[in-house]
Amino acid sequence: MVTGTVAASLAHHRKEAGMTCAGLARATRRVGREVDARYIALIEQHQRAASVDDLLVLSAALGITPAALLLHPDCAATDPVRVVDGAKPVEAAMVWAWLTAQRSAPFDGPALDLSALAGLSDAEIVDAVRAAEAAAGSPAPPWDR
Repeated sequence: MVTGTVAASLAHHRKEAGMTCAGLARATRRVGREVDARYIALIEQHQRAASVDDLLVLSAALGITPAALLLHPDCAATDPVRVVDGAKPVEAAMVWAWLTAQRSAPFDGPALDLSALAGLSDAEIVDAVRAAEAAAGSPAPPWDR
């Protein structure tokens, strides 16, 4: 599941940046560790898994956070996302908050003190998360780009 998400996200962000696989490979070289263009293509084709090192270098070369490669680029805030295979799906907004260190693991029981959100609708909660992230200077989730 994660490999497919990274594949789609990498291709999306590379194309959004106007780069070919070769161009992204050159950009990774400037970051300090080249990821071969053929390897980038294999990741995008879901034929190779990216290592953590690859994710860090590729995201730096693209000018995005590593978290941006870990959610599908077409997901919406309320879309269900499986963090790991076999786990109960949780909303993408909660996964984004976890990936950007705004909350503890979304599949790990109660996260932070959410009492201030009691009685709010799902949309109001998503708006509150976005406002808190903006105030903290957190990166924008895929659905806000």
